[in-house]
Parts: sequence; C-alpha cells; structure tokens
Amino acid sequence: MGTIAHGWGCYNTRPDPFAFAYNFYADGTHRVVLSGTGRQTVHFDYPNPSYGHFNVLSLQNASADGVVFASPLAVVQLESNSHVLNPLTIDAMNWTLSDDVTVRGPVQLADSVLDLAGHTLTVQGDLIHAGGILTVNGGTLIVEGDYRIQHLTTDAEGQPVYEASNGWLAMQNAEDQIEVRGDFVTDSTQDHEGYLSAGTLEIMGDFTQLSTSGNPYNFYADGTHRVVLSGTGRQTVHFDYPNPSYGHFNVLEMANPSSQGVLFQSNLVVTRLFSHHGKAFTFAGTVEIPDFDGDGLRDDLDPDPLHGDDEPTSCYPSDHQISGETFQDSRLIRSEATLETGGSVLIAAGADVTFEATTRVILKPGFQVNADGRFVARISAVDCQTSAATAADTGETENEPVAEIQERFSTAEAHPLRFADLPLASLEFLMARGISADDLADLQSDAEGKYIVFSTSLGLDVGDDNELSDVYLYRPSDHDLRWISRNLDGTAATAPSDQPRIDGWGEYVVYRSASDRLTWNPDTNGVEDIFLYAIEEWSTERVSWTESGEEPTQASSHPDLAGLDLEIVYARKDENGEGAIYGYDLAVDRLTQRQDDGLCDAHHPRLSADGRYLAYLCGVPGTREEDCSVHFIDRTTGLSGMEPCPPQIEAGYRVYFDTEGGGVRWLLGPDASGDQYQFTANPVFDDAETQRQFQ
Repeated sequence: MGTIAHGWGCYNTRPDPFAFAYNFYADGTHRVVLSGTGRQTVHFDYPNPSYGHFNVLSLQNASADGVVFASPLAVVQLESNSHVLNPLTIDAMNWTLSDDVTVRGPVQLADSVLDLAGHTLTVQGDLIHAGGILTVNGGTLIVEGDYRIQHLTTDAEGQPVYEASNGWLAMQNAEDQIEVRGDFVTDSTQDHEGYLSAGTLEIMGDFTQLSTSGNPYNFYADGTHRVVLSGTGRQTVHFDYPNPSYGHFNVLEMANPSSQGVLFQSNLVVTRLFSHHGKAFTFAGTVEIPDFDGDGLRDDLDPDPLHGDDEPTSCYPSDHQISGETFQDSRLIRSEATLETGGSVLIAAGADVTFEATTRVILKPGFQVNADGRFVARISAVDCQTSAATAADTGETENEPVAEIQERFSTAEAHPLRFADLPLASLEFLMARGISADDLADLQSDAEGKYIVFSTSLGLDVGDDNELSDVYLYRPSDHDLRWISRNLDGTAATAPSDQPRIDGWGEYVVYRSASDRLTWNPDTNGVEDIFLYAIEEWSTERVSWTESGEEPTQASSHPDLAGLDLEIVYARKDENGEGAIYGYDLAVDRLTQRQDDGLCDAHHPRLSADGRYLAYLCGVPGTREEDCSVHFIDRTTGLSGMEPCPPQIEAGYRVYFDTEGGGVRWLLGPDASGDQYQFTANPVFDDAETQRQFQ
C-alpha cells in the first residue's frame, strides 16, 4: 500500500542519464495492485514502453482521493474496477481500455494511441488532445467539458493559450459514439480524410474548426459519419475553410430544441444530408447544402429532406430506428448502415414493405406482420444517392433473405451460469459483499453477458430486509446491482420471488413471485404469479392470467421467455387440477393461451431461442423411465413428439434448449459446467444434421 515511486534519476551515478531507466520494467503476467485506504501516488521519472512501466495495474483503492498519476500513464493494461480515476496524461505509451473508465477532471492526450476498444470513457472535465490518435473503435466517449484537438500552454500571466495540435480523431465504425457536453474545437495539423467516416459525434456546445497551421483538411467527414447538434441554448458553428474538398460536414442533424437554435457564423458545406427536424437555425454566410431526396428542394428548404411528399422510399445515411409505426401501403425503407425496429411496428393487411440496409436489419420484439401483409428484409450495399431501382438493376449486390436476418436476431440465447463462471472482477465484487455460490440460485446471463440475473435470500439492497428470496439483476461492466422484485413503493415484499429467466438480448426478465404489490394491477389471488420486468424501463407487469383475462386461482411457476415476438411460457394447474403449460405473447399483448398437448401432467416448460419449439416435462425425473418423458411441440407446424427422460436426471436439474432448437440439455446439478449435461434430441426438429452436431 502507500505510494509507488519509480525514479531512475535518484540512482544515477553514471554519465549515461538512462542507465537506470529500466528499473521497473514489467511484462509477462506481472500485476501491481494499488489497494490503499487513502491517497496513493504513482510516479515514473521516465514513463515509456521501452523503459519504466506497469504491465497490469489494478486499481482497488476505494478512498475519496484514490490514486493520483503524477506522471504520464505508463501501463500496458489498466483495470479501473469501476473506481473513478484522477486526471490523466497519455503521452509515451498507448492505452487500450479493457473496461469502462471514468476520469475525474481533465484528460490530456499528448501522444501515442488512446483506443476505446468498444468500452466507454467518461471524462468529467475537458479532453485536451494535443497529439497522438484517439480511436473510438466501437466504443463511446463522453466529455462533460470541452473536447479540444489543440495544444494547451500558458502565457506570461499564466492564462491558457491554445495552439495547433498534431492529433488525429478516428471514427470509422458505425458503433462509434462521441458525446461532447461542452464545446468541440479542432485545430489539428493532420489531414482527416478517411478518419471521420462513420459513427455519431453529438455536440451540445459550439463547433469550431480552425486551421491556424494552414491545414484545411482537419474536419473532412465522409462515409456515414454524422454530427448532431443537441444543445439547449444558442449554438454556433464556424469553419475556417468550409469547402467540399476541405472542411465540411457529411451528415448534419439538428436536435437543438431552443428557439435560438444554431447560428452558422461562417459559410457552411454539408455534402450528404442536412436533417433539420424543423429546428431553428440561422445562416450568416453562404451555404452549400444537398437535395438529399432528389425532390428539387435543397435540404434546408425542404420540410422533409429525407423523402419527397409522394415518394414511398425513405433512405437514411446512418443508423435508423423505426418505432411506433403501422404500415398500410407500399414502402421501401433503406439505410446505409443499420435499420432497427423498436416498440410496436405493424405491417398491416395489404401492405408491402421492404427494409434494406448495408450492415444489418434488426427486428425487435413488437414487430409484427399481418397474415395478409407482405414484408421483405435484405442486406445490400445501400447508397442513398442512388435510387433503389438503379441499385437493384446493377446486380452488384446479393440480397440476403429475410429469414436469415430474422434468425440472427431471434436466436439470441440466454446462458445458464455457475458462480465460478463469473468474470474475476464480478467474483471479487460479489465475494467482497459476503456472497458465495451457495447464496445464489438460477444464475443466467443474456447472450452478450451484459446482465446476469439470479435469486437470493441475502439482503443485497439496504431496503431488502424480508429475509426471503428476491430477484436481482447484476451488470458486470459497472457492478450495478438492481433489486427488481421490490414492491412498487420500494419496500421489501412479504412473499418470496424466484425462478428468474432473462431473454437473450438482455431486455427483459421473467420471474415467479407470490407478492401482491409488485404492479398497479390488483393482485388478490393469494398464489404465485409470473411477472415480467423491462430492464430499460424499470417497469414490472403481471403476465399470468386465465384465458378469459381473470386472475388465476392456481399458482404459476417455472417461466421462460424467448422468440422474435418475446413469448413467455409457464406452468400452472388447469381447471381439472392437471399440470398445463400456458403462454403469453408480449408483442401482440394477447391473453394467456394453453400451449401443451393436454396428454399429461405438464410442467417445467422451456422455449428454444427462436420461440419455435416448446419442451416440457411429464412425470418426475429420477423415477422409472416409463413414468417420465420430455414432450416437444413445433409451434410453427403443430407437430409434436416425445422422448424418455435421461436416467441420470433428478428433480431440480436445470434444462435449456441448445442454440438451434435441436434438443434440450440437462445440466447435471446446480454446479455443473457448460459441458456437464445430458442431451435429449428434439424429435420434431427439422434439421437432422444440425441436431447431430449438438448431441
């Protein structure tokens, strides 16, 4: 603990000043952990990848002062462990993020490479980019102050002076996101043609492009790159050299809701799209703005610059979400990046709709196609400046069938977990709170591992004092732990909640609870019900009802959820007291419908990842083979079949479909690893070759 100081100078007795520059050169698997309880200081006299530096540096100091870097950052891999860092300087060594990082105060990028590598860097102050390369690389940069691609010095009176920078900003992926809550200023000496080719740069302050070094190419945007101006008061935009061949915007989107809007102080050049959304803007100079939709109106003069009044085609030069729409006629919607649905989207009877995108088409829960409607999705090289008909006639792109696009989305598969399967940082976080493997049940993650859900009787929230089982949602990226089975008023329920399941996309959790105050709807049946929790909305609704929409009198249990339309299944006794499987379809909000074949005492339902196949148990595992069977139903064709339960299986073992739906895997006990299972083939699966691969 305490201060780590690296100082070759204090040992220097030789004429060569670098004689001891190597006296803390770490590599291989070497780690340094800083775990003090007060302020710790790190200093290298000569921080450099060839001289003094850390290999892996893990910050575990949770004090208010934390770790202070008194010299430029010198580390191969930095583990922040969700601790807020003090101000940083990146100079001689590259820094590639290995987790999400928040820095208190300014960050200075003087040289080398800062690579976000798909993570989020939050700067609670200014980002001064004097040199080197900042590559967003699929990540997110949030700057709460100004982002200045400039070199900062001071004058004789100690006042800040900004000069030209030698830095590059690289935004070359569709997922690249930068949010600047202050001003954005670039005065780079470097050409940026090809560097600003994708992603979104959102600015809430002023935008300024300077060329004090004489380089006019330092904000040359092309491809699908987009700038969004989203301030809440007057914003200004200035280019020293506005020109289609020099400084210009590619796609410029106005999102400033104020009456003052945006003042363009210099001449303005936009090469692809000026999407104003009816927001206020003023031109003080000349403008060069395209007619994006080709309807004869320049974008700034066009009430709807994305498509003409009579044109059934919409084309977007960047990612676009379609939400809350009902299509009743012919439409073609295109994107040079990604098209994604959100919320309720309906292709009505008689409608003929096509989604076309360069990167991908994502159809989320809530997307529906009426039986008499027609829908096509395809992947092709979309160019909004070329008509859809012309693109189709060239034959240069090969369309991908919609079935394949839907399959990619609909087979997002949740994964069962053991406590030991959790990432090391997650294990350390949970174990520091006294949590062990025996304390958690039904551990499961979404397909990408964004969230982990489990039940426990430990009170992991200050208000969870009921000493009963509750359901928690854990986010490993920032160790956010959310108690989701609490009452509406935030108090602990008086009945247990358990059996959680998360969907493959990390958007919903379904679980069982006997609590009667989880939702606004009166819950008076006095038995366990099934509840659905929406992660982004922080909202809960009950989904276990009778087929006539009444409260059931029998307890519900063992929920599961999957499928393109997010279908939920669970077990409950029917009116004759026999076990049955019921389902609820969130996308169409229909009432509960029975799902099993009615041939046995059904329980423990499971859905394949795409929602096509339903499996459930009849009988009790661990009994005679003829007394236990697994029933399968193809919910698309109506075909059904059954197989005997594996002899090794006992009651309580977890069962999951494989990725493709070719059968179910029985995990051999609560602590079984992913390869410790018995496989039961799905007799109605329509791809025997794929099925053999999973056995």
